[in-house]
Amino acid sequence: PDGSARPDAAGAWDAAGPGDAAGTRDGGSAGDAAVTWDAAVATDAAVVGDAAATTDAAATTDAAVTTDAASPPDATTTRDAGGGTDAAVGADAAGSSPDATAHFPCAACQPGEVCVDESACAGTCPGERVACSTGGDAEVCCASGSRCCELGAVDRCTPVTGECPFVCADSSVVCAAGQRCLSLGGVERSCVDTCELGQRCGDDACCAGGTTCVEGACHGPDLVVVRSANVPTFRARTFAAEACEVAAGCVDQPGTREVMTFVVDVTNIGAADLQLGAPAENPLFEEARCGGGRVLRDFLAWEIRDGNGTVLRYGTQDAHCLADPPSGGPQPIYNCEMQGLQVGAARGLSDDTCNLADVTTLNPGDYTLAVTVNPLGRVAESNLQNNTLEVGITIPALICTQGEACNGTCCPTGVACTNGQCLMGDLTIDVDYLRSSLSFTQEYFAPNSCSIAEQCVSGSGTRRLLNFSTRTPNVGQADVYLGPPYNNPLFHYSPCHGHHHFNEYAQYKLKNLDGTIAAEGHKQAFCLIDLDQVDPNAGPAQYNCTNQGISAGWADIYGAGLDCQWVDITGVPPGTYRLEVTVNFARVIPEASYANNVASVLVTIPAP
Repeated sequence: PDGSARPDAAGAWDAAGPGDAAGTRDGGSAGDAAVTWDAAVATDAAVVGDAAATTDAAATTDAAVTTDAASPPDATTTRDAGGGTDAAVGADAAGSSPDATAHFPCAACQPGEVCVDESACAGTCPGERVACSTGGDAEVCCASGSRCCELGAVDRCTPVTGECPFVCADSSVVCAAGQRCLSLGGVERSCVDTCELGQRCGDDACCAGGTTCVEGACHGPDLVVVRSANVPTFRARTFAAEACEVAAGCVDQPGTREVMTFVVDVTNIGAADLQLGAPAENPLFEEARCGGGRVLRDFLAWEIRDGNGTVLRYGTQDAHCLADPPSGGPQPIYNCEMQGLQVGAARGLSDDTCNLADVTTLNPGDYTLAVTVNPLGRVAESNLQNNTLEVGITIPALICTQGEACNGTCCPTGVACTNGQCLMGDLTIDVDYLRSSLSFTQEYFAPNSCSIAEQCVSGSGTRRLLNFSTRTPNVGQADVYLGPPYNNPLFHYSPCHGHHHFNEYAQYKLKNLDGTIAAEGHKQAFCLIDLDQVDPNAGPAQYNCTNQGISAGWADIYGAGLDCQWVDITGVPPGTYRLEVTVNFARVIPEASYANNVASVLVTIPAP
């Protein structure tokens, strides 16, 4: 057929095909005088036709074929109202000869009749020829020496010397004898002439890469997107011209942009694991657009739509590591070096490139966010129809430069908005605990002492110290969270002590009664943890030296015997002073209030 036209379900050509000299089709489309289609089966790249099917010199027409005054009448034999045939053919007004290439319309055959050689209707096929339902309006008689191969809804005439084609299971794909159905685990896509031994499955299937043969059928993974517990967040961020997000096209341009960050989980609900293997050995992985490494490029696609379904923003997200989660699912098998996803496993993709949408120019209001996993079908799946998740989102009128917008205000960075409130911790100082722990000692410090290196004493030798303990309860509605000390900007490594310090934990000042400074000290926290429960209704302790913080209703204590838990009062005259202790003095930790971070007690320094 002509390359621009395709047969419809009844074998007719659509209105787009150019005509030729063979005769006019219905709908204004001209047929191709060289080829007829067998059984009205439309072909695409996934269907292999009947290699033995033959066509005659002209395409057949259906019962709607007509001639106009400008074209010669069709020489086709027609049936009159009484079921007989009219052997006469007319001439057009110009007296031109009849069209000798047009054919008998098999649709004119009555129920129970068969179409013989597209030239006549009969009660049965002549001789030993057999009837075959090839998808037209009437059964046709196969040529002599042919048989009818049953293919379900559409059969085919095939030479008796050849094998019948077959229909792939649970599909309309027809493959020739000797071929196999390429299966993506329940999705039959095409026919293949060759199939590696390890991919063969059952009598006629060939399992595509990533699928597994189980009991004669190919089973594949089935990936779906599941909404994470984290809702989309909105904030203003500044991107340099050379930033990865700019180079990858995640934001429209450099500068300060209003962005929405979203988190989704990809879950395998299929009957087989997703097996990807080493990224360096799998051609599905490509070099990352920025940041280095190999990724599953465009593994997620997202769209933001308005209430009318119009797409206003769209983008893609790469996957650096598609692997079993370390907890919360089956015992992990796959990791970032040998990637894959077990049946039932879910992987969050929150830390990969472009997990944000630039919403700078969108008006505040309600929208739909649609996220699709494996949008191009590059990863073999048993079902590609359930890959999209749609959720409602609301772009707020206020988008903060730092932290999260919350009921008309901006929460500090790292603080969640809960029920319209920025829930934060609130550190205080137990003044009674401080007062009861005061003591005076003398201690010798060598020139290479860590206390000198960290400026806890003013010099080497014997020093006079005012010692005390600091107890810092968290009386807020949320935890005070610092996190792991490694690669944490709040912490600094101490080469002398060999561990990390949180330098801005507490500041100590000894003041004269007129407010002037008599001596100073400080305490750098090295392990901020839940040590003492102050609220009987508080939950269990949860922080330790590897993941630091103070839970709501708990306190940390730095006792008087610890290094730097003092003020060096060497040379300070005897008398009455005021000891002032300030926790989180640099305010690097967001708190509900900083007004209760200072405590002071009177101290009387005796004569040496």
